[in-house]
Amino acid sequence: MKHQNTIFLAVVFFLLICCSKKTNDTSNVDLSAPVEKIDLEQVNNLLNEHVIINKYVKLENIKKSYLAEVSKVVSANGFYYILDRKYSSLKLFKNDGRYINDIGHIGQGPGEYLNADDFYVHNEKVYLLSNSSRLINIYDYKGKFEKSIPLHFFAFGMTNLEKDSAAFFVNYNTSEEFSNLLFTDKDIKVSKRYFPFVRNIPSFAYSGFLEKSENVLYSNPLSDSIFTISKGRVFLSYIVDLGSNKCPEEIKADPIKLDKKIMDISYVGNPAMETKNHFIFQFVKNRLIRYCIYNKKSKNTFVNKVRVMIDTFSGPLGYRDNRIISVILTENFLNSKNIEAYNYIKTKYPKLFQTLKSLDVTDNPVLVEFSVNSN
Repeated sequence: MKHQNTIFLAVVFFLLICCSKKTNDTSNVDLSAPVEKIDLEQVNNLLNEHVIINKYVKLENIKKSYLAEVSKVVSANGFYYILDRKYSSLKLFKNDGRYINDIGHIGQGPGEYLNADDFYVHNEKVYLLSNSSRLINIYDYKGKFEKSIPLHFFAFGMTNLEKDSAAFFVNYNTSEEFSNLLFTDKDIKVSKRYFPFVRNIPSFAYSGFLEKSENVLYSNPLSDSIFTISKGRVFLSYIVDLGSNKCPEEIKADPIKLDKKIMDISYVGNPAMETKNHFIFQFVKNRLIRYCIYNKKSKNTFVNKVRVMIDTFSGPLGYRDNRIISVILTENFLNSKNIEAYNYIKTKYPKLFQTLKSLDVTDNPVLVEFSVNSN
């Protein structure tokens, strides 16, 4: 999945080499808005105790519907659109879990792509990003191909903004655009650039993100800051207190100071989602992934044990009506030796537990929608 810890650590060194003072330039970012400061040292309780599963969906298991690595879910038009990054496929399921069809497929003809990196759904259209094909494919909401738009830069992720515009997360990758965050018009022509950098590298780091939920959120790689994108502007919204282990600015500015201890830095990871009352995100601390819920009203912070969360939910993958969408991986759950995670589902959600027990480890994951009840 997007949050695999081993991949996190493998790329930290390379990301740091690319950092510079220019990378953290926020001269064109609005810093005047109120900022929420999240203290991870003041943890009040465990996250699972405040998660309420509102709905779960058993996804149909047939050869064409098989999912290997779910990286994003969008709920729209009565469907679940599910991106499988491992097999570069975008699959369409009804809200009851029935498989409908794939949207496009691997190839080089009209409506085809060499890889599927990201997508979004807007105005009953599906926009699919393929970096290898250097294009954005556009389909109707059921997957009928309409047209392609050439892509002139690499994008690690994307989402729609107002008035058919879009935002793209470059993530230090090879591109003629030396900025990590790009705004484009409806024809994918760059209109604004944010967070410049000076050197390209192919990066697959799972720090930094561009996610849409209640709001559009952005964070630079290896950062402690989260920005909101709204009405054509970018403004600082959250700062996560990572303590003394956050990536030092002098290290970013002068890579010669790197040493082995830098592998122990802490940073905000992806994905991240925001509901009306909560901000949910991952962070890396002591080389481990943690899941955090921050209550925007009470200012309380809830952090979960790593294995309990991974063996139950796979982290935030989508958003709908103030709920977070995730999946429970059948292989993880059925093979888990984590008694706490196992009993959590068995005791609190017995029907879901029986559904999971009826599946095979090779079956599709169970999709869940959950909300947060915390003070």
